[in-house]
Amino acid sequence: MRARLGESMASIQKLSTPYTNVTTTSLQAFHAFSLGEEEHRMGRDFPQASSFYQEALRLDPSFAMAYARLGVAFGNQGATTKAIDYLKKAYDLRERVTERERMYIESQYALQQYDLPKALESYKLFVATYPRDAAAWNNLSTAYQDVGDFENAIAGFKKDWEIAKWNNIAANNAAGTLISIDRLHEGERYLKEAEEQGGSDDVYFHGNSMVDAFLSGRPDWEKHMQWAAARPDGFTLDASAATIYFSSGRMHDADRVWEHAGQRAEQQHLPDAAGGIYAVKALHDALVSNCSAARDSAHKGLALDQSVATVPDAGLALALCGETGPAVKEMEQLAAAAPNNTLVTEIYLPEVKAAAVLLQHHPEQVAGLLSSAVPYLLVTKLPHLLGRASLEMKNPQQAITDFEPGIRYKALALGEGATGLGQAPDYALCLLGTARAQTQTDRAAAARSYEQLLLLWKNADADFIPAQEARREQAALAAQSKN
Repeated sequence: MRARLGESMASIQKLSTPYTNVTTTSLQAFHAFSLGEEEHRMGRDFPQASSFYQEALRLDPSFAMAYARLGVAFGNQGATTKAIDYLKKAYDLRERVTERERMYIESQYALQQYDLPKALESYKLFVATYPRDAAAWNNLSTAYQDVGDFENAIAGFKKDWEIAKWNNIAANNAAGTLISIDRLHEGERYLKEAEEQGGSDDVYFHGNSMVDAFLSGRPDWEKHMQWAAARPDGFTLDASAATIYFSSGRMHDADRVWEHAGQRAEQQHLPDAAGGIYAVKALHDALVSNCSAARDSAHKGLALDQSVATVPDAGLALALCGETGPAVKEMEQLAAAAPNNTLVTEIYLPEVKAAAVLLQHHPEQVAGLLSSAVPYLLVTKLPHLLGRASLEMKNPQQAITDFEPGIRYKALALGEGATGLGQAPDYALCLLGTARAQTQTDRAAAARSYEQLLLLWKNADADFIPAQEARREQAALAAQSKN
């Protein structure tokens, strides 16, 4: 079929190479685009690749693939509004390009809008049609990752790296996904291979290496923040580091680094990326009952941006901290504006509504409100909300079941929100919920859970509320066991 549409078999066989056959009327624009591709494959999207793509568009304002790749470069910084705007321009030009370019543009436009069923369908067709297209495999894997199907995501990233050793992003994506589900040794192998191919000078490599170092107990994990300090895109690594501090109960450090990351994104004129970072900070403050800080950060983020980058986490933070009416309204407006966004309609709006009924003391309504999000448990805050509701209904066994996805992987929430949309259950908080439920069903199991939890929080701030509560509950449990 592809040969009949005008592509030579030689072209089809060489599709594991970068995008060298693209439609443009300007040789200079093509040269700038190629330089952007070189930076992109090495993980240097901002400002390196994005600057070259912008130059290509200055030279050829009808260069569809340059718009598409510029959208991807901004999307990788969490700048979702710019990403969608540029991909929309590419989409509007899609009838002027080759079949392969058109498939890429249509598939990526669906993925950037988080129309995940359409994106999965489009990219499955893409890899079936062009089985050696590295970008198609990478983005199919990203779509799997977005719905919480990490096994298929890993398989796709591995396939990408297998056929395209020049594409360091593939190795870093494979490493990051493996590390996120606690397969550290496998992840380290891909980090090593990326480094051997020269791919160690980007935020993705250093972000993955930082998480790996922390999980492996290496005390020098913070050195990667020093590396990122002078990088224009270093705010994404800072945002990832903040989640590490949070997981350790070091809330003051987490808040400080989230704040700094947001400020750095603002300095780069990326209000949606900054708003998203402030919203992630707000949500985590809310989850540990630090509601004054949560409300401040949520409103700060919303003042900068009211897109999908910011509204979901800010809305959930506000709902958890009592501003239920405004939170639900913000999310309903967002859902109306983005009816095909799977994350917004199936997950984020139901989460905010569930948080609202929890605040209104109607835990029995939570499971029904969250039913549409259940297929995506590992990319949501559902374990927190469902488990909390079950505890309030005095159903500890159901609470243990609810919290279980959240304690499946220690690393899953490390880096949450650093480069745009995406939630994950927080391991330590779900372990705390599990321990509380176990005190009513299995005291020995509860004692082990509290011991494990307080080991994670051994360096927690003295005023970190969950650690304070855990210590009191552990002491009470020990006292009960002696009686």
